[in-house]
Parts: sequence; structure tokens; C-alpha cells
Amino acid sequence: MGTNVSRDYKAKDEELPVMAGYVAFSLERDLADFQAFSPIFSTGYLTAFTTQTQQVNELIFPATETSRLRIVTQRLYSTMDSLLDPLARISGYLTLAKKNLASSPSQFGVVALRNKINARDAEGVLKTLRVLNDNIASHKAILQPVGLSDDMIALLKNAVDSINADNREQYKIVSARRELVHANVGILNGLYASIMEVCNVGKVLYKTSDPQKLQEYTYTELIKRVRLVLSTPKSATVESGQAGSAK
Repeated sequence: MGTNVSRDYKAKDEELPVMAGYVAFSLERDLADFQAFSPIFSTGYLTAFTTQTQQVNELIFPATETSRLRIVTQRLYSTMDSLLDPLARISGYLTLAKKNLASSPSQFGVVALRNKINARDAEGVLKTLRVLNDNIASHKAILQPVGLSDDMIALLKNAVDSINADNREQYKIVSARRELVHANVGILNGLYASIMEVCNVGKVLYKTSDPQKLQEYTYTELIKRVRLVLSTPKSATVESGQAGSAK
């Protein structure tokens, strides 16, 4: 497997099998028109194209790695969410201690940390959580008399290690996947060539006869549809390689 093969396509790697899936659907529906145009487009051609698409899909989204990534991501988000209640309590303690501690939740780091959690920004959570822990350590003598417990302090400290470990694991999985794809870019180029072959013939067939179908074989229109689907928020977005880099 060569690693110095350049990409023939401008799309993102994860966009390619999704686009191929759309094209395969259109080709299967319109196969009679394609066969009438050229005997190249037999049922065997459609089968080969579908198999090629599945091969690339498994290369980019391998089932085992995708499952691992989902588990790590769910655990990471669960740990981050578990901090929301302690943050609310710390805000309350800051209010109770305001006579001896002139620091608002925003100044203390509570608001910034909550925002990073809601944004699912693991690296941002780590950074702001460390700031919060430093502030708690510096003002422990003031906050403990109004209710801050050793258990809550320990929870916040342990969360740093847990989030950091899962963030690194995310990066490790995604990085390995990217290396595998890079080593097999020739396979992706082959799928792209097949996509373009079908699309070029589709444009010939429907340029004047069917504007609606023409769009389904037009690259720019296809990429718009693919990116719309892949940009839709969902719990598994990191499966498309959107995990943050480890720190």
C-alpha cells in the first residue's frame, strides 16, 4: 500500500462514501437508461460499484473502531455532564461566601467551564477545569465553611484525569483511522473515479430531458447534500473524525 499517492478528489474522506451511496441509489433506479446508453452499465457494474462503496465505507468508518470511539465519547461526555451539578453548587457557595470572597462565578471560572461543557469542547473543559481547581485550592479555607466538601473537591480533581484520558483515547483512535485512510488513498481515488464516471454519463442522459435527475449526477449538488447531512448534529459526529486533539 503506497502512502505517497495524492488525492484526486477535493471532498473530505468521510464525504466520499456518502456521496457514492447517493450515486449508487440513482444508478440503480436509472439502470435501464444507463444500459440503453452503454452495455458497460450492467447489473455487474452496479454490484461492483456498491461493493467498492462498502469497502471505502468500512475503511473510513471501521465497525470496531467506530464502536470504541462511541463508547469513549459517551463516557467523556458523561464525565463532563457530571460536573454541571457541582458547578451550580459552587456558584451557590460563592454567593454565600461573598463577604469574604469578592469573586463572581464568572471570575472564578464556573461560567467558562459550563460553556465549554455545553459546547462539548473537551480541551476547553480541561483548561477551564484546571483554572477552577486552582481557584478552589487557593480559596478552600473560605469555601469549606459555607459547604464545599472534600468529596466535591476530589470529584473535580479526578475529572481532570478522566477527561484527559478519554480525550487522548479519542485522538488515538481518530489518528489511527486517518493513517489507515492515508495508506489506502488509492482505493478512495478509485471510488471517486467511479463516481465521476457515473455522474458524467448521468449528465449526458438527463441534461436536457430531466433537470431533477441531472442534479443527482452533478458533483457540486451532491457535495452540498452530503455536507448538509454530515453537518446535522448527532451523538456520533466524532465518528466522522471530529475528535479534538489530545493535549
